[in-house]
Amino acid sequence: MNESCDVIHYVNVTKEKNAYLKGSLINMEVSSNSAVYHQEYLSNEKVISNKGLKNEFSTTEFYSYGAEFDASVSLALYAKNIGIANMLSFFDPHSTVLDVLGGSGQIRRAYDQYISQSNVPLNIITGDIEPDMINRALDFGIDAMVLDACNLYEIEDDCYEGAILAYGFHHIPTVSRLSAIAEAIRITKRGGKVLIHDGIKGSSTDKTTKVTVDKYGKCPHVYDHPTRKELKKYLSSLKCQSYTEYDIFDPQVFLCNSSEEALKLFTTYYIQHYGLPTYFPQNLLTSEVGAVFSNHKWAFDEIGSLHLGSAWVQGKPYAYQPYLGKVDDDLLMRMRVSKDRDLSHLEHAMVVPRYAKLFVVEV
Repeated sequence: MNESCDVIHYVNVTKEKNAYLKGSLINMEVSSNSAVYHQEYLSNEKVISNKGLKNEFSTTEFYSYGAEFDASVSLALYAKNIGIANMLSFFDPHSTVLDVLGGSGQIRRAYDQYISQSNVPLNIITGDIEPDMINRALDFGIDAMVLDACNLYEIEDDCYEGAILAYGFHHIPTVSRLSAIAEAIRITKRGGKVLIHDGIKGSSTDKTTKVTVDKYGKCPHVYDHPTRKELKKYLSSLKCQSYTEYDIFDPQVFLCNSSEEALKLFTTYYIQHYGLPTYFPQNLLTSEVGAVFSNHKWAFDEIGSLHLGSAWVQGKPYAYQPYLGKVDDDLLMRMRVSKDRDLSHLEHAMVVPRYAKLFVVEV
């Protein structure tokens, strides 16, 4: 990732249908410590930072795993439905929302295919710093644009009813996280909401990534997951007086016709999603992930005040331990499977329980 996120500008997605980027910015003047990333960089394989650091979510560079990551999202698009639905429920109906760290459109695509029929109607626009991810999002037919979360220079003030910083906040350089939150607040209209979501440092989510992507992956994380104190400090420095803190149940769920198939799906998803070796042993993966939960001490900061929509999970076999077995009605109902994308015939699941910290900022 980029240490100087606040001065890196990504421009000129080549898809003409990306109407949100108005005109070519190739010839713009930039300071000596800035870099402009455009289509020519893709053809001659230059790195995307003036400091020579790498973007692991590119789909064109040898060191990245963007294509595999995108494949994992499509493989089990519903996997994070419970957490996504929990988040989106905070927005008012008919809001236009910018998913700032949207990748190839995971949240928007899950919403369209599974969540929209049982959730508030929303217009979700996908943004991401990686042009390859945005090109893929556009290929899926969703509204998307290249942007830098730390410097949304192409977006006017008070433009959207909401903004989301989710599932990737820990990829933002620590020195630039305050800028990312400030920018999300700036582009959100008065009365709108900004959602800041991540697994905090020391949480089971953080520990799971440490024994997978950081231990075995081709692109280990460069920056730590944020702490609760860190997130509150950012909001305090921005004088955000109206915000609410939640802990939401945000599991990864893999549905199949049998437990054996569900375990295989979980393994394939993790290999692709976290850039693990292609033939990573299933038993090693389950052992590493299982050990995290066996040894984890659930802290108040991780599950302090569960969002009301998550109270149902208490007492379930998948509340605090990975679960492989029959699916219950509660889980399926909260997967928000819509009538035209019914998954209720899949009776077995692998569930990795995760809890995310969510700050809902009222602008």
